[in-house]
Amino acid sequence: MKDDPSRSGPPAATNVIRDVAGIMSKIDTEQPARSLVVALALLADLARLGPGWDGYGADPIEVACVANVRAVLAALPAGIPSPEISPNPNGTLTLDWVAAGYRLSFEIGAGRYSAIWESAAGVQTDDGDILRGIPAFVTKALALLRPPALTARSA
Repeated sequence: MKDDPSRSGPPAATNVIRDVAGIMSKIDTEQPARSLVVALALLADLARLGPGWDGYGADPIEVACVANVRAVLAALPAGIPSPEISPNPNGTLTLDWVAAGYRLSFEIGAGRYSAIWESAAGVQTDDGDILRGIPAFVTKALALLRPPALTARSA
């Protein structure tokens, strides 16, 4: 069967998109507090994405990036829900948390990070060296994402 030249993207894009969709379907948007075990399993699947995983020449997810994300997940404070984890075409991963009017998006690479925090108070951004640990900016934002019942118990 010949490829249809009217289709956008490379001929193999449909299969690659289907594979990525299968991985991403593991994200349970109805239960944002899914376990760390599920987040780590998803991370392992995303780590296997090879070159061109998006059908448009995306870089594979960097090994150091996966290690950095694993370290961040392991260091999450008690009561913080596991994030949504998404691959990016530049070989990085983004961790997203959304709760009650707040949104934290934390992109992690092999050595750098960038983050954006959105709330009723406005938008804040930060970037820097991920090898120094979870940035204070992100830690403060995560504290606001902790469910109120857990915050009251830990005080």
